[in-house]
Amino acid sequence: MADLASLGQQKTRYIAFSIGWNLFAVSVFLLLGGLLFGVPVVDALRQIVTFGSSRIDNVLNTEDFWIPVAFGLLFLVGALVVGINWAVRQHRGIATHEHGLAFYNGRTLESTVRWVDIYALARSRNYDVRQRVTHIKYTLYGDHKRSFSFTQVISGHEALVTECQRQIDRQVGPLYEARLRDGQRVTFGEVSLDSRAVYIGDYATPWSEVRGVQAGANTIVIQKKTISAEAPQSVTIDRVPNWWIFIRMAQKQVR
Repeated sequence: MADLASLGQQKTRYIAFSIGWNLFAVSVFLLLGGLLFGVPVVDALRQIVTFGSSRIDNVLNTEDFWIPVAFGLLFLVGALVVGINWAVRQHRGIATHEHGLAFYNGRTLESTVRWVDIYALARSRNYDVRQRVTHIKYTLYGDHKRSFSFTQVISGHEALVTECQRQIDRQVGPLYEARLRDGQRVTFGEVSLDSRAVYIGDYATPWSEVRGVQAGANTIVIQKKTISAEAPQSVTIDRVPNWWIFIRMAQKQVR
């Protein structure tokens, strides 16, 4: 159940608009309206400039002028109506609060989650061949098997990701560090680490053999001091929830 009161004061609101049929309809209405309204008006002004004000009545008192202008205005008003409805009702929104996140569909509050109930953030990438664009999706995992997702179409999504990372780090970062100090193996999806080695799946690389651990745009790379064809040298970030915490903890272990 959405409980906005428990989240405290709102800090920042991030908006994303649906870019499906709404955008298509607005674009078509604006194009048709602009052409139907603009062409006869420009032609009328050209005739008036060329032949003088005596042609005003001849230009304005014709169906060839008023019919396209009227339809053009109708299309422009239609674009305005669809656009306002799009902006007010159809956008997706995420608001950060002092104690959590609120998710909106238009003006309707869909769900809320407290920072203390979120334990992981994962990132996935999907390349759309038809649109030739890479879609990035971020998923937050919370208690009671709940999950909340957003994509890079959210305005200012980098700042939203940074805030989520900061809050998750504050909640679970100390737990990871405590487990490591106690000699336990700390797991981040496909990778894990303990005081002896770093692991990709079941393959262990002792810290004495690790030259560095780096995160690229899509992958986390375990850099070894000696090259081995058998060792998996990297793993995609998609498979490593809370990847930034793993990177920080791993870099501290590199000798």
